[in-house]
Amino acid sequence: MNNRISRKVITDEPTKTDSFNGKGHERTAASLARAIEAFDGVDRAIGLDGAWGSGKSSVVEIAASSLQSGRGNGTRFHFFTFDIWKSQGAGFRRSFLEHFVSWAKDSFPSKKAALQEIEKDIRGRTKEIETNNRPILDFFGIAVLLALPTLPIFYFWSRIRLEAFWENLAEDSTLWDSWIGFFAEPPITILALFLISAFLVALKKFNSDRSLGFKGALSTVLLVSSKQHQDHKVIQRVREVDPNDYEFHKTLRQILAIIQSKRDKVVLVLDNIDRLPHDEIKEYWALVRSIFSRTHQITPSTNSQSITAIVPYDRKLIENAVSDALFNDATNESITNLPSRELFSKTFDEVLTVSPPVLSNARDFFSEKISEALGDAVSHDERFLAYRIFVEILRSGGGTTTPRQVVSFVNEVSGLYVLHNGEFKLPTIAAFLAHQDMISNDPKLLTDLTNLDEKIVELAADDDLPKHLAAIIFNVDKELAYQVLLDEPLAAAMVASDSEALRALMDAPGFDLRADDVLKSNLSEWIGTSEYQNVLVNFADALPSYQRSARTQIVKALTSAFKDLESFELEQNTIQALLRIFDVAPEDEKVAVLDVFVEAGFNGADREAENDYERGAKFAGFLGQANDALKDKGFGEAFKAALKGRMPDTNPDFLYGLAVGVSETGLSLKSFKAVSLKAPTEGHYPSEIAVKDPMTALAALRQFKTVRCP
Repeated sequence: MNNRISRKVITDEPTKTDSFNGKGHERTAASLARAIEAFDGVDRAIGLDGAWGSGKSSVVEIAASSLQSGRGNGTRFHFFTFDIWKSQGAGFRRSFLEHFVSWAKDSFPSKKAALQEIEKDIRGRTKEIETNNRPILDFFGIAVLLALPTLPIFYFWSRIRLEAFWENLAEDSTLWDSWIGFFAEPPITILALFLISAFLVALKKFNSDRSLGFKGALSTVLLVSSKQHQDHKVIQRVREVDPNDYEFHKTLRQILAIIQSKRDKVVLVLDNIDRLPHDEIKEYWALVRSIFSRTHQITPSTNSQSITAIVPYDRKLIENAVSDALFNDATNESITNLPSRELFSKTFDEVLTVSPPVLSNARDFFSEKISEALGDAVSHDERFLAYRIFVEILRSGGGTTTPRQVVSFVNEVSGLYVLHNGEFKLPTIAAFLAHQDMISNDPKLLTDLTNLDEKIVELAADDDLPKHLAAIIFNVDKELAYQVLLDEPLAAAMVASDSEALRALMDAPGFDLRADDVLKSNLSEWIGTSEYQNVLVNFADALPSYQRSARTQIVKALTSAFKDLESFELEQNTIQALLRIFDVAPEDEKVAVLDVFVEAGFNGADREAENDYERGAKFAGFLGQANDALKDKGFGEAFKAALKGRMPDTNPDFLYGLAVGVSETGLSLKSFKAVSLKAPTEGHYPSEIAVKDPMTALAALRQFKTVRCP
């Protein structure tokens, strides 16, 4: 499909109209509107009791739409909805007030200035800090600053005096005999007094505060001033974590007093409390209840400060979370427990029950939402089958059809439909959603259709349903679905210790498509190992009951791989396993397979233990086991013919071990290609064996030309 399919996400928003035939929401909304009108000038609360998806929010919207039209006495009702679930984790009271005052500014623009002042208080109290720092000079600093204007005069005066001193020194060299003449000069004297006074003042500071140290004391003396700050004012806005109950109600009623009047009434809707985690519902229930419970000290002084609140909730969820100990004795009762209802009768002035809408036109509603989401991309028949699967899902879970469930399902099924660009029909995707949890946890369940719901499989009407479901699970092209689903389980089943898993997978959809490829891709690694032997035995056991299209390719692959066998260990289990190739290979290939088997057996004898006598005996065991098995399969003569064309190892010890072994199998050294039968080495003469089995030893020795036997 070249063109991308467009999709619209259906938003799960409360509706302002009751589009269902039963019109139950309209009746409940009318009762709610009448109750709100009746609560005039006093704090009142209404509870809306209904299960998830029953349409509580829609009832509120329908009632709001009715009241906002200003019916009857002309009063305008304004609904403020606070979503407790979305504000979870924040301070409840502060978050509520911040959202409420923000909504009030938008809904009552003429009251914005007054509301902004309250908003400042909500956001945090203001703290002003004034600082007035004046620079204060030390006495030494004052003296220095006062002397600054005289420095130019002092400079010129000292220069004249010192020049005169140096002229007199040139005329009268005796002045060098005494330093008094130099320091007696007034400029030098003044400078010396300045320095001495600085050190004396520093010494005084050091004696009064030795923590400064003399260096620190001298530094403070030489500073003109220790304070350089000017007057400044700091304004801080301190934000509290959450206002207490008194502060909250005081602020709430201030806002209500500003925006409510005889013509404008505000209704607070505290929604989605039953969507909170179980362990948090109890805390938030108490906070919500405190808004309208009339247990606080502040009471409305005017009608404009009264509170009207609506709380939608799921009674069972609230009961379980708020008072487990109170209601746990009644959880298994078939009749409603009246004491449990006291929790709500004491909380609310009126409780209205919201029942799920009767979707007598559920099919039309479902089809309408599919059309809204996918347009004309889906046929009428596909919509109907998808709806039938949706109903089966609800039926198996014991649920009833609600608008929210329809919208949620339509969004999921349309999302997957567009994700795969319409590659899979809508009923197939609906069937995937029906089994999603089960097959996602264990995709191997798709290998057996009996694991899926029979009715849903029938409704999906998809001949390649397992393949398509696998493609959706792994998000791959449908041509790769079986590869992803079956390859790993198939490989494991082929090398398993028994054929049970392989037999089970032979009936799986897609086995015919993947078995040959999996076998071929792994045989090069398995050949010559115990894994190949397991593969051979498992297929030899399972193939007689499997007669479908992949059989020929499987047999061909196993036979072809066997022809690549070069050698094998001459163990009884290995020989028995490899002999099963004669149960698998085609008739016209069995002679060729026999030659490979015999050749690999001869090669296997060469890699056995170094002891040539034991090696020969083991090779004889292989020949006897093969001879018996092949004789039963009708290939006894063909086996002997194959031996005639081959010559065993001519090592005398090997030949003697071979001769001892084959003498009991109906074979002898003469069964092989002609060899020079010399006497075995002295160490293996039958003197040791003859004691236990003299006849066997005698028969073996007679096969050698140069040994004289009595």
